[in-house]
Amino acid sequence: MIKFQPRINSGADRFNGLKTPLQRKHPNPLKTDFIRTAIRNQIQTHDCELQQSVQRHSFGIGVYHFSRQDLEKVKLEGKSLTIIAIGMLHLSDDFSPELAVETIEKIRVSGVFRAPDAVISALADRIE
Repeated sequence: MIKFQPRINSGADRFNGLKTPLQRKHPNPLKTDFIRTAIRNQIQTHDCELQQSVQRHSFGIGVYHFSRQDLEKVKLEGKSLTIIAIGMLHLSDDFSPELAVETIEKIRVSGVFRAPDAVISALADRIE
């Protein structure tokens, strides 16, 4: 006599016929290729404008220190800084307020901000 052994279903059998998102095919592959190509072409067309409008952003958590050498390097590159800091931001005493105005576009600090009084007054409209 043959004994019947019930089959234990782990639930995995339900998913044998399903495909993962990577295995599924778009109903119209030519359309997706067209869209990807159009996006790439737009990026290449506007690459020059994108490169010209790049700003140097500095964001971080911790203690950040900017010296005269850092700001002179930014000035030589023809860029401006947007500094967003959580923690402490220290601007050293070795640069002029004019250099700070030329190179720093915006400062946002959640925490401690230390800088010379002349630099703080020169950047007053740029400190959030």
